[in-house]
Amino acid sequence: MAWKTKPGIVVETVYFNGYKYNRYPNAKKANHRRYFGRSGGKLLHREKWEHYRGPIPAGWHVHHKDGNPLNNS
Repeated sequence: MAWKTKPGIVVETVYFNGYKYNRYPNAKKANHRRYFGRSGGKLLHREKWEHYRGPIPAGWHVHHKDGNPLNNS
């Protein structure tokens, strides 16, 4: 779902486990364009890993299996 919050700012929002995650498709920073995140720097794909598989092991990186950062299923 996308809507404008301020002139020129588009936000896409999803909800997971009671939290709201935003993505800004027109942002200058690449990470804000690519990933859904919430305040405190929590990223949706990492939160989903921890919810379903437990803590992310030290030194591991969580990537999107299909290479699509918008697919967090």
